[in-house]
Amino acid sequence: MEKKKNNILKIINNASSMMIFLVFLVMCVGIAAVIGVYSVKKVEQNKETNSSVNNSAAQEQSGETARNTEEEKSTEEAGKEVVFEDCGEDGVLVTMIHTGEWGSKNDLFTQYDIYIDNTTGQEIRDWRIRIKVGEEAACNNIWNGEAKVTDGVLTVTPAEFNKSISSKTQATVGIIIQKAGALAFENISFK
Repeated sequence: MEKKKNNILKIINNASSMMIFLVFLVMCVGIAAVIGVYSVKKVEQNKETNSSVNNSAAQEQSGETARNTEEEKSTEEAGKEVVFEDCGEDGVLVTMIHTGEWGSKNDLFTQYDIYIDNTTGQEIRDWRIRIKVGEEAACNNIWNGEAKVTDGVLTVTPAEFNKSISSKTQATVGIIIQKAGALAFENISFK
């Protein structure tokens, strides 16, 4: 009788362990499904963004304005200002956006995001952007690239990981310039 009781207890313990395992398995499958749905939504958002960038580049090349009114509103509402947007004959769109500033009038630090959109049909490599920044300007900090200022011209080059930009994709560089003057896009070159 005691032996039967022990066997029944073992069966119950095994069943409890199996139920815990099944509950855990169901939870894992549920989490994986949520992550999958989230990932699909992100991919769709990225496709929409890339489509918008490609459309903007096409408009810019044809002489039309590169940004629509809704994009202008969202940039302004976020406190961001487009400093310049240039799409040369080569089909690479360079956009520089003012994202913040701090300090005093004599020692002002200004932060920018630079977007390089490859709207060409081929990969570009070893890109280089030149921007007039003023004689007193200095690069205080940069991420996703390298920079130097010589004779009032800021030269931005890629970091090791973003030396090439595939067709229809984008690279982003962030930079903080100390004592920036009036900014003007000079050119972009690449291989």
